[in-house]
Amino acid sequence: MANIIEVLDNMQGAPGLRTPLVDSEGFPRDDVDLFEARKLRNQHACLQTDHQNLMKELEKAMYALQQVYQSMGLKDEKEDKPKGGDQIAQNTASAPVDAEMAGSKGQEEKIPFVWIHDVAKGSPAEQDGFKIGDAICRFGGVTHKMGDTAMQ
Repeated sequence: MANIIEVLDNMQGAPGLRTPLVDSEGFPRDDVDLFEARKLRNQHACLQTDHQNLMKELEKAMYALQQVYQSMGLKDEKEDKPKGGDQIAQNTASAPVDAEMAGSKGQEEKIPFVWIHDVAKGSPAEQDGFKIGDAICRFGGVTHKMGDTAMQ
């Protein structure tokens, strides 16, 4: 998606994602390849929709996995022994946060519920800096509280 934005911003007339493709009188701009700009904007919109749908599927899968762990009485082995990348998670998990206080200050509880056990070479996770042992406190709308509430 970033490549599409870059192309739109750097093509003749720099139409970007939101700049109007018509002039002040409502006529098509002559400094922009309208066909190419509309095609790229459409591709970006489709990719953005696909990304949102994929994130929803991942949230549901993580919720389902958490439900399986809870129903079997399993605990993640990292939960008791955080190390390395889990240092932040250990610090935030050991210091309870009052929900009212967190809401009033705009802070959020940071209690991990997933730990990274594997990162494939060359994967987007590796490119974004994920390491084995990292703790996940929030994924989209999924948090540690999701075990207490139903997914909608």
